[in-house]
Amino acid sequence: MSETELNQGSALKTQIDDSINGIIQGRKTMAEWPDAVAEWRRVAGDAIRDEYQAAYDAG
Repeated sequence: MSETELNQGSALKTQIDDSINGIIQGRKTMAEWPDAVAEWRRVAGDAIRDEYQAAYDAG
């Protein structure tokens, strides 16, 4: 379980989905994708990953 995902997951998904849709619809370029991923990771993506990894490691 990830407390961060429970609290921020919906907003985080919206942020990355907006970037994906922007690229698909031509409002954004693929060159903007690395920045979108970096922002996703900075906002909460890395924290979510760390929480899941800790839970996995705890067994």
